[in-house]
Amino acid sequence: MLNRILPSVVVATGLCWSGIAAADNPLVTHIYTADPTARVFGDTLYVFPSHDIVEHDGLRGLNGFMMPDYHLFSSQDLMNFTDHGVILHQDQISWIEPNSFEMWAPDAVEKDGKYYFYFPAQDQIGVAIADRPTGPYVPRQSPIAGTAGIDPNILIDDDGTSYLFWARNHEIKAMRLKDNMVEGDMEPVIIGNLSKKYKEGPFVFKRNGLYYLTYPVDEHGNEEIAYATSDKPLGPYTYRGVIMDMWQDCWTNHHSIVQYQGQWYLFYHHHDLSFDASLRSMAADKLFFNADGTIQKVQPTRRGIGIRNAADMIQVDRFDASSGLQTPIHREHEPAGMYVSSISHGSWLHYSGVDFSDNQFQSVAARVASSADGGTIEIRLGSSEGPLIARIEIPQMANKGQWQTVSSKLVAQPQGLQDLHLTFSGQKSAASLFDLNWIRFELPASAQLYAEGRGEGSITVNGKTFAHFEPLPLLTNLASQQPKLSATAGSGSVFVGWKVNDVAVDELPAIQQGDRISAVFEKPVPVRQATQRIEAASFQLSQGVVVEPVLNGSEQIGYINSGDYLKYENIDFGSGGKLMLTARAASKAAGGTISIHQGSLASPPIATLTVSDTGGWDQWQLFKAPATTSHGVHDLYVRFTGQQQSFLMNFNWLEFSQLELSQIE
Repeated sequence: MLNRILPSVVVATGLCWSGIAAADNPLVTHIYTADPTARVFGDTLYVFPSHDIVEHDGLRGLNGFMMPDYHLFSSQDLMNFTDHGVILHQDQISWIEPNSFEMWAPDAVEKDGKYYFYFPAQDQIGVAIADRPTGPYVPRQSPIAGTAGIDPNILIDDDGTSYLFWARNHEIKAMRLKDNMVEGDMEPVIIGNLSKKYKEGPFVFKRNGLYYLTYPVDEHGNEEIAYATSDKPLGPYTYRGVIMDMWQDCWTNHHSIVQYQGQWYLFYHHHDLSFDASLRSMAADKLFFNADGTIQKVQPTRRGIGIRNAADMIQVDRFDASSGLQTPIHREHEPAGMYVSSISHGSWLHYSGVDFSDNQFQSVAARVASSADGGTIEIRLGSSEGPLIARIEIPQMANKGQWQTVSSKLVAQPQGLQDLHLTFSGQKSAASLFDLNWIRFELPASAQLYAEGRGEGSITVNGKTFAHFEPLPLLTNLASQQPKLSATAGSGSVFVGWKVNDVAVDELPAIQQGDRISAVFEKPVPVRQATQRIEAASFQLSQGVVVEPVLNGSEQIGYINSGDYLKYENIDFGSGGKLMLTARAASKAAGGTISIHQGSLASPPIATLTVSDTGGWDQWQLFKAPATTSHGVHDLYVRFTGQQQSFLMNFNWLEFSQLELSQIE
């Protein structure tokens, strides 16, 4: 999960707190969410997505999709989304098979004070009913008659008439509903005049007397979002075009369109966090209409929607624009999410919509890691030529590659709503100066609270407990009241202890203004045998690199620059001695060298492999070299170097084996 913090709201307990997880795109990072339907009830926007999970315990979902239940999220600022938990689970549905995992794209509407949640399950459409948007929802004991299919969508017209649309065998079906919202009031009809490549997921809405039917099509192999219009809810509809292009790397998309506080939005999904098409994450961007009522094409962004409070943890990897950097996924000693990597001299990024209000911030903190000589971050307002507000010096770090928090005083006081422009500088010859996770502007007379590590847990502050994915409070009023802090590890995790200003402490001292207090949670790494295959993506720490899927279902390490490395913890070499090292790699460039180290990067390599051009990034070959190993359990470091600075090779796995007699010198 991404580290989070809440907007500043002073309360009597001496801390600041509100809401739940803040987000850019994707909107939610602590679980996978797909097929988002956004609805407005009162002054709140609610999002009803489906829920992807990883296949486990021998259970399998249809086409690889495991979807057991539905969570509900809500927001009033489009930045902080509250997870209301599971509102409906497959085990509550009496008319489906156990463990079917087919709780696909849902919808929800309100009528006459009741809330109706429509969901597909095993090619039928059911309804659950509640008195409040957040439930509890009680499912009916049978599906809606005559609605074999998936992806229900409800339109309530201006006169109160309700219509149900759904997908069936690459057709859109529809029918008018009775006032009870659970029975059809006519025979279903087929909506015609659509693309021959119509796929699924209809969503209908009305604007200025015109009905808009939006839906995914797969004209070009993956799904793109198209639309048609009509002056009648059941058509005929006229095709108008595409409003969101297809993904190049994720074959599904499913959407909804909603107006909230005067602005229209498109909600959709992608697999940003997983690189797995069956583990998706919901996102949203603004949608605009032309004067004639046609829809402008929506360009998906990282930045998404909503205004970021300057006191929040600003995930700058969700930028609007950038140059000369990458955004890999965390697989190391930071909560899961993304970060900015491969930063070189002259790289920059632009992050819009940060609200400083009239607060008097005194400094800015940055979460960074560097295996090089560090560098500098300049933060300006608006553009590269805008006013300079801070210059953060990133030092050469004693523990190279380890995340640390550094800060700098502001040289100017920003006010109101601003865009931020970050420019990076350092040694011009370095391929990667440092990595950057987030920045955050700091108020005087306060201390910051964080959660770190690969594990999960909760932190209790003055009696209020925050789960691992929730924003953490700003600690204030330190002179008059010291906060009472405790931490509890989650399942499968351990609480390692506290850090103050990145230094581990046995007990928390008196907290001072400007302190950074971290609770460290880890997941114990089991001992692995060196003679068993070590998958490239199973590392515990990395510098640079990006994890990508491979066609055989495994994962590879890509975007490898010279100097990047991986760390694999707790590798058991047994009695040690001479072994044969084999690595699977591919390159469409000059390749490079893989050096293997036990214990630390500073130790001499136990083996060195030379990877040559294999003829393609997916043309895998095995490369071998003898290794001289020490006995016992060690951390294993894999370092990549090459004559060229970037894009050396792709790396899939390595393993050690006993030398054959002919291989022993």
